[in-house]
Parts: sequence; C-alpha cells; structure tokens
Amino acid sequence: MEYKDLILDKQGSIAYITLNRPEKLNTLSHNIQQEFNDALLDIEQDDAIRVFVVKGAGRCFCAGFDVSEPGIDTLGQADLGELGDNTDTGIRQNRRNEPWARYAHIQLRRVNWRNNLWHNPKISIAQVHSYCLGAGLMVAAHCDLLVCSEDTLFAYPPIRYGSSVIFSILPPWFLGVRKLKEMAYTGNMIDSHDAYNCGLVNRVMPMNKLEAEVNRIARVAANVPYPANMLSKLAINNYVDTFLGRDLGTKWAQSLNQMMEGSSVPGNIWTYISQEAASRGGASTMFSEIRDKFFEGDALARENAKTFSQETT
Repeated sequence: MEYKDLILDKQGSIAYITLNRPEKLNTLSHNIQQEFNDALLDIEQDDAIRVFVVKGAGRCFCAGFDVSEPGIDTLGQADLGELGDNTDTGIRQNRRNEPWARYAHIQLRRVNWRNNLWHNPKISIAQVHSYCLGAGLMVAAHCDLLVCSEDTLFAYPPIRYGSSVIFSILPPWFLGVRKLKEMAYTGNMIDSHDAYNCGLVNRVMPMNKLEAEVNRIARVAANVPYPANMLSKLAINNYVDTFLGRDLGTKWAQSLNQMMEGSSVPGNIWTYISQEAASRGGASTMFSEIRDKFFEGDALARENAKTFSQETT
C-alpha cells in the first residue's frame, strides 16, 4: 500500500512508522490519521513484525492536530472520499470484497486510532524529539514505550482555548496526579527530564544517540518470543484498562470533552475556530496570540530544553 503522509518501513521483525509532513510539523490531518490506522492494521496482521517504532520526520515529532483543516462535519460530500473507506462507496466495495463480519470488525477499529495503537498486539515504541504537543502527545502516550531526546517539550495546548479533558490523553498513572493537574490546569509544557522524573518516558537521550537507543530496545524486544510479549501486553493493558480505570475513565473524559467543545462558554473558541481565525487575521495569528498570552508558563521548560540541547552538542 502506498502512503501520502507517512512512511511504513519494515526491516525484518521491526517496522517503522514515520509521520511525514515535516513542512507542517507532522500535524495530524484527516488523511494522515486514516493512513496511521491503515499502517497499524497492516502491522497487526503481519506475522513477521514483532515491534514497531513511531517517529516524526524533520524538526519535531508532532505538533498536534492540523487545525487548518475543516472539521469532518463541515466537509463536502466530495471531500469525504479522501478519508478512506468510511464512505457509502467504500462500504459497498468492501462488502463485496470481504466477509461482512471481518469488514465490520475492521471498520469499527478504523474509527479510533488511539485504541488501534493501545491494543495492537505488537510492541510499540515512540521515538520523540523536539515538540510533542496535543495529538502528538496522544500518539506518544498510547505507545508502550517512549524514548525522547533531551530537547523534547511535552504539552497539551488545546486546553488553553477551551478544548479537551486531558485525562483521555494522559491518565494519572502515566505521570502522577500532581503533574497531570499542573498540565491540565495550565497547558504548560514540561521538559524531557521533568517527563522522565514523572514516569512519562522510559529514556532521555542526546539527540545524536536517540535513534540508536530506540533501535537497541526494539531489537531486544523483538528477540523475545512473540507469545510472551503479546500476553504480557494483554495482561498489563487489561490491568490498566480494568483496575486502574483507563477504559471507563477515557470514555467519561471524552463525553465531557464533547460537551466542552460544543459549548459556547466564554473562552472556548474550538467550536468556532474558523470564525475566530478569520476575525483575527488567520489561524497563525490566532494561535500566536494564544501562545504569547501563555508564554511565561512555558518559559522554564523551553529554557531547560535549550540548555539540555546545548550541553550535548
């Protein structure tokens, strides 16, 4: 299968998914989300693959969703075809090509790439550098392991303009209740070492050693017999989902998020983002204003990331 916005490279028992929109800081468009789903399903069904790495091309890992695109509810009928097989035509085509039960299962899996990533039986490693923001943080947090460069900055900025309950991206067992509340109440960035001390990441590496360390971990994990890793992941994820409450808590948080984004409370611009952008001279101007308003909140993390980067060059 050919991809437009990502690269899927299989090397023996290890696969590499590279988010490949460097000119857009690898922001997640509708198309790249569909392609990411397709790549995850491909890896899941490939018996040769044991481990896969998710990384970003260019300057950063991922700077979030592509907010320059219209929402799905505002897309014209012709544009819906670009989203993949979730169209009347695509559904009819797949009904002809696959048994209905199998098709229905795959279609349900396509609508939520977070669950596709979390529940994929293969071991996933996020190779993160520079900015890991918004939806990028969502991708990285849903991987099994996370290795980042010292200049990495993590945050979920959309809460600064009235969007999202952060619990659905970073449940408290990922980094602790105190740090989660700080990020949820401020949208502030945290640097790589802060993230490591909180338990969000497994390793913090100099940028010039990041890829080598990720590949080392991937090779070791790939040498473990597949049934052992698969069952370990199943047991751990089931514990997190059931006993720590990830599954129910995420559904609850997503419901609250829909209420928040659909509301017209002061400060919430998410629902009317296109109108807000137009009134302020464009999306880039609008988000620059928001970033500048909260600049002091990110100052320490930015300075630390800059210092770490200089120390290792």
